[in-house]
Amino acid sequence: MSTKDSNFKDKLLSFVKDDINPSLAGHGGWIEVYSIKEDTGVIELRMGGGCQGCGASAATLQHGIRTALMDEFTEINEVLDVTDHGAGENPFYMGNPFK
Repeated sequence: MSTKDSNFKDKLLSFVKDDINPSLAGHGGWIEVYSIKEDTGVIELRMGGGCQGCGASAATLQHGIRTALMDEFTEINEVLDVTDHGAGENPFYMGNPFK
């Protein structure tokens, strides 16, 4: 990993910790960076706390988190959610009503 890559990773992790997670904490949630695929610019995130299983998590990811990350880091091409939203005990998760 080059110094440039290391700086990107460090800045990304700090941005998530200092700028994104405090906002999510107000709703009992948080995100963590699951993987950084620097060759493709794909970042995978996992949600926890109140975000795991929340019915608004997809909107939060696409319209809040993804937008903030892509505005801050030109290296990012895509932000993906790798959370298993069905595994949590969050009361907001209703599952698939069509099953």
